[in-house]
Formats: sequence, structure tokens, C-alpha cells
Amino acid sequence: MTSKKDFVQSAITEHLAPVLTKAGFYRYRPKHFLRIRREMVDSVGFQMSKWGGHDFYVHYYINLLSDPLMDIDTYRIGKRVDAPPDRDINWAGPDEATATIAIQSVTKVVEDSILPWFESVSTVRDFVVEYVAKPDTQLDSLDLSIALLHIGFTNRPWWSCEAIKDAKRYSEPPEAHERAQMEYAVQLQQAIDSFKYEELLALWRRQNVDKFKLAWMPAGLGHP
Repeated sequence: MTSKKDFVQSAITEHLAPVLTKAGFYRYRPKHFLRIRREMVDSVGFQMSKWGGHDFYVHYYINLLSDPLMDIDTYRIGKRVDAPPDRDINWAGPDEATATIAIQSVTKVVEDSILPWFESVSTVRDFVVEYVAKPDTQLDSLDLSIALLHIGFTNRPWWSCEAIKDAKRYSEPPEAHERAQMEYAVQLQQAIDSFKYEELLALWRRQNVDKFKLAWMPAGLGHP
């Protein structure tokens, strides 16, 4: 029995992949592209319908490579495009012709909006601004602490770790992800105290590269 052709995937290969490849991305999965810019991991990914349809959304976002809790499929800094600017186009791929039009539309959005947004967040300092500007941001967080360390601030990260590791902050007993945050906060705070946080962040970076089997990009891409 032959499997049904994925028209969206084929259209991505023909129209979108060359544009993203030229911008330094590589194809991490059939519908997910990544680019490493030193301490940041850029993603452009598709979310297909959960209801068995052929429609999709596009997510674009940034994660920190040295965040020990990094999940390549979730994000704090980024956006989701729910629909194309041209409302006469439907982002869906039930057949080859429709998928081609849809991905051509996505490619234009990538060129006009998504790639420029990545350029506007070209450093970890820009990442911090985006992070703090979000109205629902929790400032005492591990990823923000790591970002601040990357740009040379140690005082606020130390106190954030002090808050993160406090068991009173969580439900009783803490959930697994909360316990992980607490443990990493202890490690990071101790590394700050001993002036070895750069080594710890480098270790977490290597672990993520191995865990997610990331392709390492040239160090010249982007800036810290």
C-alpha cells in the first residue's frame, strides 16, 4: 500500500526550503527549520491541524542554546502566524495546487516579516528586551537569568536563582519540571559564586546539542 503524498511537505521543499537555507537555516524535521546563532536557536516550524484537516499555522521563535530546560518545540520569545495576509489564500494542503499556493504565501511572509524579525533580535541583549517586554513574563526565571549572564550581568541572575530554588514558591510537592528548575538554579547560583558559570553554560550548551542532535553552525553566525 502506498502512503498518501504530503503535498505541504513537497511544496516546502520546492519553495520555502531554498529561502531558509540561504538565510542559514537547516531542515531539522520535514516541517521544522533551525538555525544556531551562537547562543540562540532560531526556529521556523509548521503546526498542522489537530483535527485531521490539511490546514496549518506557522511558528517562529528563539530559544537559548544553553538553557538546560530548552524544549525545541516550545518557546517564550516568538510568534504564531495564524493566517496569510491575503485572505483569499487558505494555508492548507489538501492537494498539490492548493499546497503550492499556500507555501508560496508562507515563503513571502518569511521573507517580508519572519526573517526581518529574527534580524531585529540579533543578539542575546535583544532577546532580553523581547523577554522583558512580554506582559506575562516571569522575571525570576532560569532562561532570563542565563541570558543576563551571557551579556555580563551576575547580580540579578544570582537573586533570581535564590527565588527559583525556594520550595515555598511551588505547590507541595513540587512537580517534576519545578524540581528540575530548582536543581538547575542551585547549580547556576553555585557557579556564579565560584566564577564558573561560563563553564556551566558551555556544558548545558553541549548537552542540548547532543540531546536534540543539532547541527553546529559556524561561530560567525550572529552575535552573543
